[in-house]
Amino acid sequence: MNPISLFRSQSQSMKKIKLGFIEIPDQADNTSSIHSTIFQLKDITFSQREVVVHFDIEGRFLNIELRKDNTFPIKLLERTFQGIFHLYEDACINLHPDNIEANYYYDYYQEKITNNLLISLELLNQVYAFVKMVIKENIDIQYRTHNEFLRKILYRYSWEGLLRDQARFHKVYTTSITVLPPETRPDINPLFAVIQSTQGCWTHSYSRKSCAFCISFRNVKYREKNLEEILQHIEEVKQFTGAAWKNVKKFFLSDADPLFTKLSSFKLLQSIRNTFLQISSFETFVSTTTILSKTLNMWKELKECGLRRVYWGVESADNETLRILNKPQNQSSLYKAAQLLDKSGINYVIIVMSGIGMLKMNNNLAHVDATSTFIASTNPQYVDISKFESLQGSEIYKSIQKKEYYCPSKEEIEIEHRALIEMILLKNKQCKIRGAYGRQFF
Repeated sequence: MNPISLFRSQSQSMKKIKLGFIEIPDQADNTSSIHSTIFQLKDITFSQREVVVHFDIEGRFLNIELRKDNTFPIKLLERTFQGIFHLYEDACINLHPDNIEANYYYDYYQEKITNNLLISLELLNQVYAFVKMVIKENIDIQYRTHNEFLRKILYRYSWEGLLRDQARFHKVYTTSITVLPPETRPDINPLFAVIQSTQGCWTHSYSRKSCAFCISFRNVKYREKNLEEILQHIEEVKQFTGAAWKNVKKFFLSDADPLFTKLSSFKLLQSIRNTFLQISSFETFVSTTTILSKTLNMWKELKECGLRRVYWGVESADNETLRILNKPQNQSSLYKAAQLLDKSGINYVIIVMSGIGMLKMNNNLAHVDATSTFIASTNPQYVDISKFESLQGSEIYKSIQKKEYYCPSKEEIEIEHRALIEMILLKNKQCKIRGAYGRQFF
C-alpha cells in the first residue's frame, strides 16, 4: 500500500485547529428553517489543504473532507448510517505525503467509490491519533463538553466501537436497507431517521415478477409489520440513534413501497405523530400502483398528516420500454398518477433511467421522447436520472446474456443520459434535474 498521510506535519504549537458543534441545514429542503447539529474537527494549519472531520452528536464518525482555501469539500471517506465505509478512490491521490495542496481529481457524475477497509482503517487511525493529540495538548478546547465528547469518540466509537455499532444496526434493521435517497440518509441529513415499516418489496409476493432491472430485496421475504411492531421498531431506532435522536424531525419510511399495505397509511402516520411528538413530516418511495390505489381525498389526508414528499419510480414513459422493464403501469396510468399527486399538493420526485432505450436498438429515441414529454407535463420538485446498469441476477441481465436485448456501453448510456437531460430542458426549462442518482444511493 502506498504511504497515506491525512494530516500534514507541523509542530503542535503551530497547529491551527477549530472544533465544536455546528448547525447544518436540511439537505432535503432548502426552504426549511430547521437545522441539525453535528460535531466538526478542522485542521486549518494549511489553507491550501484543510482537513475536516465530522461526527454525529452521539460520537460516531461521519466523514472526512479536504478543502482548499475554504472552497467546496473534496470527499475522501464517509461512513453510511449502516456502518459501511465509502472511499472516494480518485480523491485518494491527495493522501500522498508529497501532495501539499488539496485538489479535485474526480468527476461528480463518475465517482469511483470503493469499500477498501484497509485504507479506511488507516485514515480512521490517523483521525483518532489527531484527536488524542488535541486532548493531550488541550488545543483550542474552550469548553469541557468538547473534551468529554472527544473522549467519547475515542473510547466508545473507536474502530472496534464502530464495528460493534454496525452489529447493533443489524439487530434494529433485521433486513438490509438497500436503497435510500441521499438527502434522507441520517449520515447526510441527521434530521431523518429511517423506519422500516415493511420488509422487502410487495411485487415479490405476487405472481408477477419484480422490475426487470432491480436486484434489491431479491432474497428478502416480503412482510408488512403491524402498527404495534412499527411503534416498537421506532423505539429501537431511537435507542440505537442515541444522543443524535434529538436532531430527528422526519421519518423516511422503507422499504420499497410502504404505503401499499393492508394497514391504513393514514392510521400509520397519525399513530406515529401522536406517539412521537417531535416528528413533523414523512417521506417515502411510491410506485404508480400505490398512487392509483388511493383517492385524491386520501392523498390530501396523508398530506395533512405530514406526508411531505414521495419518490416515484417511473423509469420510462414509453410503453415498450416499460414492458421490457416489467413495470406494471403504462403511459396512460403515469399521467393519471401525476394528476393525482399534482392535485393533492404532495411534493414528489420523479425517478427515471437513462440507457434503457438502447436495450432494443430501434427504440432509444422513443424512450427519450416519451419520458421527456411526460416529465415536461408534470410538476415534480426535481427529477433524478439513474444510469442503467445490467446487474448480475436481474431479469434484464439474464435476457442480455441470452442475446434477447442489447447491452449498451458506458459511452452509449452517457449519450442517452445527456440526450434525456437536454430533451427535458428543451420541453421545460424550469425543470430541476439531478444526475447520477444511482451513485448517491446505497
